[in-house]
Amino acid sequence: STATRHTHVGVVAPDEIVEIDGVQVSSLERTAVDIACTTPMGFAGALAVLDAALRMGADREVMRKMLRATRRGVGQARRALAHADANAESPGESWCRAQMIEAGLPMPRLQHEFRDRDGFVARSDFDWAGRLVGEFDGKVKYQKYLREGEDATDAVVREKKREDRLRRLGVMVIRWTWADLERGTVAATVRQWLTTLELGAA
Repeated sequence: STATRHTHVGVVAPDEIVEIDGVQVSSLERTAVDIACTTPMGFAGALAVLDAALRMGADREVMRKMLRATRRGVGQARRALAHADANAESPGESWCRAQMIEAGLPMPRLQHEFRDRDGFVARSDFDWAGRLVGEFDGKVKYQKYLREGEDATDAVVREKKREDRLRRLGVMVIRWTWADLERGTVAATVRQWLTTLELGAA
């Protein structure tokens, strides 16, 4: 395949320029806003970019002020910023949330810690009222949390034990993958379980 480069031209104010290693570049906020307005990935792409920017320390109010100006794509960027959350840890998690938002579902907490009498149990990707946990199983997830000397099988076994402890707390755990995201089925799965558990899904 052939790589495609898109060039976008715009005006950058002096206070939107920073210097990194002696090179002048647009600020984190300016860069995030520009990408959120122009991404071909639509609302999900804008949300992923702005989640990541907040996680990296971007100032939400600065970005909000930048989005006051009328420009192409500003509507999707404003909407994404209203939902952006620094607690989203990956583009996949952002995409999951984008599908939930588009479907009008109740929004989950992000990265909530569950504990039992023995202590820490888990930090979930998403949860609703401490009763339903949603986990995005990206390929890098198990690799990221491998301990020294472990392989992927060890990580999967540990994840199964973690899930068993959550279930003993009365928590239902559901999972989805990149394939589910690409098929657009995440919101339907979440809605089904929210309805079953009477957690407010219409």
